[in-house]
Amino acid sequence: MSEGEKLAIRKHGEMLNAIKKEEKVEKLVVSNNDNRQRRKYRSKLLRENRILKEKNKNLCVTYSSLKKTILRYRKKINTLTNQLNQLKTKNTVEPTKSPTTPLTKYIEEEIPDISEESKQKIRKKLLETRVLEESLKETYNDSKSNEEKNRP
Repeated sequence: MSEGEKLAIRKHGEMLNAIKKEEKVEKLVVSNNDNRQRRKYRSKLLRENRILKEKNKNLCVTYSSLKKTILRYRKKINTLTNQLNQLKTKNTVEPTKSPTTPLTKYIEEEIPDISEESKQKIRKKLLETRVLEESLKETYNDSKSNEEKNRP
């Protein structure tokens, strides 16, 4: 190989090296732009993620509070339905009784053929005697208990 050929090969090699350096620089510029875009995209995603996490946390708190209020209202509903059922059973089990109710039954069973006016008179008399009898019993019981209390 002659000196001219060596120089031509060297120049060709230098040219290839220069081209490679330029490509590297272009790649660096392109990669720097890509990196910037990626960083912007990542930071945007991180911001969105942070905001969504906050919203999720707030929604979890409101969900739990609503859950608690629903439980409270369910308990109230249960207690009210229990009370209502108790009142219904009280009303069905215990019919209202007046002092004249047994007397009316007695008169209807024992003396059904009497007129209404005479039934009223009999009812009055029976009621009076019953009231007197009960008051006498009460006074007797009171006096008996007083005697026991007064004993030393």
